Amino acid sequence: MLLGSADDRHAIEDTYEEWMSSFEKGLKNMRAAGIEPLRVDVDINELLTWCRAIGHKNTSEYRAEFIAELCRQGRGKKIK
Repeated sequence: MLLGSADDRHAIEDTYEEWMSSFEKGLKNMRAAGIEPLRVDVDINELLTWCRAIGHKNTSEYRAEFIAELCRQGRGKKIK
């Protein structure tokens, strides 16, 4: 559903395996920089509703902003 709704589809990995590879590299880089990342479960429908409410497209910039908002609400969990 994310791929079909993203306005920047070209910027998203084509497969779950490719996404996981990018995710794991990102985790490694964050931890190397002293940042402890959080896991945030995202409901795509909630994301799309939020994007529409603020008048923005579903792009990486606004997905990141949405996730940051979820973290501020305490919805992030430590990754083990």
